[in-house]
Amino acid sequence: MSNVHTLRNINDKGAVGSLLGKHIPPGHRLGSIRESELEKALRGSIKSASDIANDYKDLQDIYLERVKDFNRICSGFNNKFSRLNTANTELKAKYSAEIKSLKSSIKILERKATLAQKASSADKIQILSLETKIRELEGKLEDIDLECTYHDLDIMGGVIEEPVEMPKLPDWLHDNLKSIVSELGLEDKVIELDKKLAKEDILEVLQKVLSEKDYRLQDANTRLEKALSEKDSLLHEANARIKKHLTNFEKKPNPDPFETQKHGKLISSFFSMQSSS
Repeated sequence: MSNVHTLRNINDKGAVGSLLGKHIPPGHRLGSIRESELEKALRGSIKSASDIANDYKDLQDIYLERVKDFNRICSGFNNKFSRLNTANTELKAKYSAEIKSLKSSIKILERKATLAQKASSADKIQILSLETKIRELEGKLEDIDLECTYHDLDIMGGVIEEPVEMPKLPDWLHDNLKSIVSELGLEDKVIELDKKLAKEDILEVLQKVLSEKDYRLQDANTRLEKALSEKDSLLHEANARIKKHLTNFEKKPNPDPFETQKHGKLISSFFSMQSSS
């Protein structure tokens, strides 16, 4: 291995002389042509080795520069990855909070929907109860109207059919009075007086009948006003319930079409009853 030399040693001129001294023993000289060829070949080898050393140095510098670029790129990637990881963590936390809030809102809405359905069922029952009461009041009104009509007919029939009964005198007294009236020629006055008394009796009976009729009509009007007041109160209450029910029904996101049709029929029937009354 004593004959191996590095490029640095080759560049050294002393190394060249040493090399020549080793290959050419003392006292033994080559010819000038052979020596020139060897020197020329040696110088070419030295130049090639120097070029290789320079190329190696250039390549090493390029390699170091590439390593620096690679490290710089890796550092940039690491920083970018760290930022992305931080942003991803923040987004996960944000979305987790939003998902939790949405789940809580869904539970609240489901609870409200359940309560609305229960309230809707209660409103349906109450509306049906109010409709029943309204029908009962309408029936009472019809009964009162019929009762007033029949009462008026009974009064008029009684006035027409029932004659005014005059008190009768005993037969013997009647005969004596008749003979006295005949002797005195007072038949016309007696007839006139009988008509007057009969008329007064009829007027008295009519006044009594009219007074009783007024009392009955007043009582019927009082009962009618009370029934109408109760009906108006029930109608007002039913109207308020229906409006509340409609408000709750309209707030539903996806109402059932069958239920919508049912509610429409119920409300239209209610208002038709209200308009007919």
